Amino acid sequence: MSQKVPKYIQIRSFLYSNVQTILDSMSAKRQASKIEADDLFATDDEVTSDVVNYNFNYPLKAKFDVLSEEKNSLGLYVSGNPLEAYVPILDWARDASLQDDVHLILVEKIKKIFTKAGGMMLALQITTPTEEIEGLIFPKIALKYSALLEENQIYWTFGKIKRKVKKDTEETDDSGIKEFDEKPKLLINSIVAFNKGVHSLFEDLEMPLSDNRKDILTSQNWDNLLIDPESFNPDMDEKDDKKVSIQAKIIKFTKKLGTDRLKDLKSKLKTQPISKGLMVNIELETAEGFKKVKGNFWIENKDMAEFKEFLG
Repeated sequence: MSQKVPKYIQIRSFLYSNVQTILDSMSAKRQASKIEADDLFATDDEVTSDVVNYNFNYPLKAKFDVLSEEKNSLGLYVSGNPLEAYVPILDWARDASLQDDVHLILVEKIKKIFTKAGGMMLALQITTPTEEIEGLIFPKIALKYSALLEENQIYWTFGKIKRKVKKDTEETDDSGIKEFDEKPKLLINSIVAFNKGVHSLFEDLEMPLSDNRKDILTSQNWDNLLIDPESFNPDMDEKDDKKVSIQAKIIKFTKKLGTDRLKDLKSKLKTQPISKGLMVNIELETAEGFKKVKGNFWIENKDMAEFKEFLG
């Protein structure tokens, strides 16, 4: 491991590996006490030895495994959020893919639901790095992902989080499923196992990523990061021995630009990543000053000359 393993991880890894041995020992001691109580003339052969053959060559559990066992046993996380150590990886993945709708989830429970139309959908009880919410996979893709999903496993997902304003009466959404509580819901469009890498999300969605961004996202050892998230090194993303920059440039459009000219420039902006171009953030001048336009945009190299004067 890249850092010293917390003591409670070591202790619980030992306990989980020896739980059956401990239970057998406790049972044997109870039996021995019963023999002694029932028969004052019991021989030594009938009394079980106090020696317990513990397994000291146990494997260390990943932190999320330990905390998942904690939730299963106690009903809540006592020692912290199981995905806390993965937050730097999630932030980096969002920046590297230029997608805010990438999420990291721990699936705790999986439930199949059947709609009025007879379609199957999946309702998931999940934990994110910040909260416990529900995940919904609709009938169109539920069958595709049902075999992939396992409880107490970490996944990358792509989708929107829906936060519902609490009301006194039950409501029915477009799927025909009544919402019986007010927990936020993650509407999942794509989901892959953590160790498959976040880039796999976009293959499922057929969303194009530039070659540079694919290289960045595949540069990490995702199998290793699943077990040891503290080993994450964002500086590993290199190509041809040069650091690949993912920093967007700022373009500022002033009010004096004019509606027609602004419309012409906007028509040349791309909303999806392109391999040969520049990523930019747009700021528009308003009465209150410059305001950032939501999202990221790309300019093809052939159109760069038209935008050069507006680069901040």
